[in-house]
Amino acid sequence: MRRLPRYRIAAVGIALLILAGVAAPTQDLSTFLASPPGVGSWARYDVTTVRGGRRKVRPFRISVTGQREVSGRRYLWLEAWPYKFKDCPDGTLRMLVKEKPEPEESLNPFLQAVSLAYREPGEDPFRLSEGALNLLRSRARKVHIDQEMIASGPASLEGAEDDCLKECRRTTIRTRLLGRDHHVEETGCYWLSEKVPFRILRAEIDRLERKGRREKRKQITIVYREGGIDGAASRFEEPVKKVKGIWSLLLGHGTP
Repeated sequence: MRRLPRYRIAAVGIALLILAGVAAPTQDLSTFLASPPGVGSWARYDVTTVRGGRRKVRPFRISVTGQREVSGRRYLWLEAWPYKFKDCPDGTLRMLVKEKPEPEESLNPFLQAVSLAYREPGEDPFRLSEGALNLLRSRARKVHIDQEMIASGPASLEGAEDDCLKECRRTTIRTRLLGRDHHVEETGCYWLSEKVPFRILRAEIDRLERKGRREKRKQITIVYREGGIDGAASRFEEPVKKVKGIWSLLLGHGTP
């Protein structure tokens, strides 16, 4: 069997780390993807993260900006901001995802993505090459996600016009990257309403992450601020001409 040169093995390892970094916030994104709303829908949230006594509040916006047929199935253009990619913490992620995903696909969005693009503030957008996207999908297939419902029932929420549905779920995520085990245990309660895009009114999540022998715990609170069923504008101009493959991601340039 032909062996890869050491520099190629190292490069592939770095590329896996980069793509794992892209997929790392996928659990936060999956919160909104169980039942994507129609084209034009958008919602703005405040996301509060508490870790090690430090509290950070940031905005989060998610929208459906278009649609496309792929192999006879309807897909939606989903855009999320801010989303971290490599060293950029506040760019916009754009994915083409199924209108009606399977449960495992909504939990792990990169399983279903047939196109992925990213835009840093003030920069031209780029999309991942098919090779890079295939590598990302292969990584996603090695992420094992189990979720169980703990409780579900009607509930009231301060500030909400009507009663909503409250669901509490326990999620376990397991994977292995470059010889290290990555394990996430998460318990979350979600207040849901059919009257808001993406259904999420509020979420309270306790997450414990373990990487090898290191572990960290954080609490995440997601609060709906405003939204609508039309008017979502894309941050991307068609077509996205710049393409980045594995080597482009490593070297920081793209193919026009």
